[in-house]
Amino acid sequence: NKDVKSADIKASLKQIGIYEGVKISNIDPEVARNELLLKRSDLSWAAINIEGSKITVDVVETKKPDATDTAPSNLISTDDGIIKKIEVKHGVSMVKVGDTVESGQLLVSGVKEYDDLSVEFEKSMGNIYAEVNYEFTVSQPFKVTEYVKTGEKQTKRLLNVFGLNIPLYFGSQIGSYEATPYFEKVSSGQSYLPISIIKKTFYKTQKITHTLSYKTALLRCEDRVQNKITDLVNGGEIVNKQITEERQNESVVLKVKLTCIKDITFEEKLRLDTSNSN
Repeated sequence: NKDVKSADIKASLKQIGIYEGVKISNIDPEVARNELLLKRSDLSWAAINIEGSKITVDVVETKKPDATDTAPSNLISTDDGIIKKIEVKHGVSMVKVGDTVESGQLLVSGVKEYDDLSVEFEKSMGNIYAEVNYEFTVSQPFKVTEYVKTGEKQTKRLLNVFGLNIPLYFGSQIGSYEATPYFEKVSSGQSYLPISIIKKTFYKTQKITHTLSYKTALLRCEDRVQNKITDLVNGGEIVNKQITEERQNESVVLKVKLTCIKDITFEEKLRLDTSNSN
C-alpha cells in the first residue's frame, strides 16, 4: 500500500473481526477478503493469507484516474438493465432515465457533432446506474472427494538471503501435503538483516471420498452464493433478493433471483482511423 494508510486497513480489518489475538479458526480468508473490499473503495484487490500464527494482507489500491490520459473513449453498458440515474461529466449521453439497455450498448459517446458539421473527440467520463436482474443456480453434491490432513506433520527450514531460498534439509517432501510457512527475521541487534529463516510445516494429507451432512452442504452452497453475489453486484445496492432452497437426491441446490442498482459503465477507447482510403 502506498496512498492508503496501513492503520486504516488495520482498522477496517478489526471491524470485520481480524485483529491481534483472534482465533484463526474464526477467520474465513475468502469471506474476510470480500468484506474488506466492500468496506474500502480505495482497494481494488486483496488477499488474506494465514501463515502459522500470523496473517498477511496483500492489497492493490484502486487506480486513480490518470489526468494525462485524455484518449477519446465511449462508455459501454456491462449489463442488461433499466437506467435509473445518469451522471455524465464528459461526453454525450445516448440514453435517458427509464430507458432499457442491453449489454454492450453505447451509453455515452466521446464524439461531439456540431451544427456546422465539425466533429470533436473527447474522453467520456461519468457513471450510469441501472436496475439489473440476475438469476443463477448453485449446487453442492453431498458426496465429495477432497484432501484432508492425517495428523502427521514435519517441519523443515530454509534460509532466505536477498530473496534466494536455500534449503537447510536434504531430499524433497514426498506425497500429498499442505505447507504452512512461518518467517523469522534475523537481527544484528540494532537492525534486521536481509536474511530470514523460513520454517515450513508440511501436513500430510490423503484423498478421501465422504458424504457431507445436509447442513454442511448447505453452508458450502451459501458461501458460494454470497461470493457470486458480491462479484455481480460489484459495489452496487441490492434492492431485492430471493433464494429458493431445494434438496435433490444427490445435492442441495440454491436458486437465486437478484435485483440491484449498480454502475454499468465500461470505458472503451475510440479507434480513430486517420489513414486515407479510396
